Amino acid sequence: MCLLRENDCNITLQCQGGKFKSRYDQYFFLADLNLPISIFNPGLSTAYEIAQTAPAAGRKYFSTLTGYLQFHAHFSTDPENVRVIARDSVGHVIAAQFNVDSGHVVFLPVPHTLSGDRIGAAISDTVSALLRGEQNAKEPEWTEKILVPGADSHDGQIATLRAQQKQIKQELADLESKRNELLQFRHLLFGTGKGVLEPVVRSAFRSLGFEVPEPEEFSGEWDVELRLADGRTAIGEIEGAEGLVDVQKFRQLLHRVNDEILAGRNHKGVLIGNGFRREDPATRPEQFSPHVIEAAKKFSFCLVPATELFKCVTAVLEKPADENLREAARNTTAALPGRRSTPSAQDSKNPPPLSSASS
Repeated sequence: MCLLRENDCNITLQCQGGKFKSRYDQYFFLADLNLPISIFNPGLSTAYEIAQTAPAAGRKYFSTLTGYLQFHAHFSTDPENVRVIARDSVGHVIAAQFNVDSGHVVFLPVPHTLSGDRIGAAISDTVSALLRGEQNAKEPEWTEKILVPGADSHDGQIATLRAQQKQIKQELADLESKRNELLQFRHLLFGTGKGVLEPVVRSAFRSLGFEVPEPEEFSGEWDVELRLADGRTAIGEIEGAEGLVDVQKFRQLLHRVNDEILAGRNHKGVLIGNGFRREDPATRPEQFSPHVIEAAKKFSFCLVPATELFKCVTAVLEKPADENLREAARNTTAALPGRRSTPSAQDSKNPPPLSSASS
């Protein structure tokens, strides 16, 4: 049994004495078994469909772990001479059984949010099903020509139910995707880095009504770019820190804004900080260092705590039809060129919620 993941685990083995070296990944045994297998592509999801001709062992695994499976990869092309167990919502093979001599190699999705005991029991049941073999004999091809009265009487209803099942699965997958997109906003409270914090910050600003291109869609090296319909723009840096958000990111932002000014382009500078990111948001101290706060006042830059951005997003989500709330949030968030304001010292120490009308 093999849990199907993106092929990213490489190990170098070296025998005692150092004369033999070989590079292995987690599927190194496939070459030795001469399996007609293609490369794996990444693809994270929970939506799948069991193949009608799936073998018993594969069905057992899926039925035992229903609701707890999350596949991480799929076969790039349909493998040959294989019994498909399941496909994802677009038809890629995510689980399959290969017969090798008198044995089997079974690729299966990864279980998650389960205890080791539950996973161990599922693996044990699946192996037992493999050892017992198929319960039904494989039908020869000529049996398709043999008619049994009444066997096709439910074909129409079966076809209708299968179409409904496919539609329901697609609707379920769409709803799960929308739910996951909303839950991603929680990353504002603890995230850091390009893979976690930066994408959700961009999504958060989009929810407030900004036009926010992806990094490959603008020419600068900054983390986020904000645009409004009236032509005002802002560029920003994003920082997730274990403690205070200090001056390093601010200097980087100032450098980028100055370069743009020299090139004849005027943007507001916005620094989004997720300071003390591992602490409960309700008890966090000021997230920006005093040096950053003073510098932001001097250069009329906007400081946005990620926790306050989260509050603003949730307020907008609670009242999706309130465009006045979105507009107030946009003006507060960026105070873009043409609406510059310098916060007072008291406001800098205690930044207002982003949903307020002040900046």
